[in-house]
Amino acid sequence: MHTSLLATKFHIPHQRVDLVARPRLLEQLDSGLRDGHKLTVVCAPAGYGKTTVVTEWLATRHPNSTDPRARNIWLSLEEADDDVLRFMRYFLTAFRRADQSLGASALPMLEMPGMPPLTSMLDELLNDLATWDAPLLLVLDDYHVISDPQIHQALEYFLDHQPAATHLILTTRANPPLPLARMRARRQLTEIRVRDLRFTADEERAMFGLAKLPLAEDVLRRLDERTEGWAAGLQLAALAIQHQPDPAAFVESFRGSHRYVLDYLAGDVINHQDEETRTFLRQTGFVTRFNAELCNALTGRDDAHLIIARLEQSNLFVIALDDERRWYRYHQLFADYLQSLLLPAERSVLYQRAAIWHEANDLAGEAV
Repeated sequence: MHTSLLATKFHIPHQRVDLVARPRLLEQLDSGLRDGHKLTVVCAPAGYGKTTVVTEWLATRHPNSTDPRARNIWLSLEEADDDVLRFMRYFLTAFRRADQSLGASALPMLEMPGMPPLTSMLDELLNDLATWDAPLLLVLDDYHVISDPQIHQALEYFLDHQPAATHLILTTRANPPLPLARMRARRQLTEIRVRDLRFTADEERAMFGLAKLPLAEDVLRRLDERTEGWAAGLQLAALAIQHQPDPAAFVESFRGSHRYVLDYLAGDVINHQDEETRTFLRQTGFVTRFNAELCNALTGRDDAHLIIARLEQSNLFVIALDDERRWYRYHQLFADYLQSLLLPAERSVLYQRAAIWHEANDLAGEAV
């Protein structure tokens, strides 16, 4: 049965007036189009400015006015869209809203009794796109909410067959289960990740200048060390500094346990994890660095390597410290936050387990 669609999901978000210009990221997005790439993946944890960068680019670097038939198509995804019928209805409608000729034959197929294969619908859409010789960009925002294998398979099929004038952009907190390695090898993929989205010193200076909070260079450097260029952390610090008589002293004490950071990480990150993941994070967040063996010792598990791999795949503020991906650490503010979650009864037990493990592995100097 046909259900009504929410029109605002197709609206490109408005740009903020206090936006820090980030031309280096816009150039990365530009290069994906110039090089004829099929897909751009903008992948990082919550609060790194993924959506903001893409909306800025659409507004400043790919205006529709350059070609009257060029189209920028936007679809904001949410957890309810992790259903193949609902997803396909929104996906096809997004193209139809761009031009009535796109998806005109595919959309009615969703209402047929005994729905045809997804590939049949996509073939109809792809045939429409093959006749569209102007640039067409489709942004799927927050793709990390999608877990249905049928949707991933449909998107992979679409990517494999999309015409040259069509380009897909995904913003996501986690690596999408798409053939990224293959596309990377074929030079079909543009990637913008945490290392790219981290604010540089110049961008941080510009952010605080726009907020009318000019900070001394040494204070900015210390704030950069604390936030590691995390956009949300910088914004939360700026909000708090407005009410501080001594910005330098505040920055020195700025931690993941600050109420603004705590509320953000709880609402946008931790509350979206299952109980197993929350417990693992809480029990491992206090060590300076960790590997699977240490985490097994701390948590009493024997599969920490699987959980660490999942955390890394999900971009849960985990940073690999070596190319072999043996040692990791958490983002500093995230680690501070995790330590604030430790229960008093847990603290002494976990510290003792950490000390025993480090001693047994000739790493006594790192024991907590």
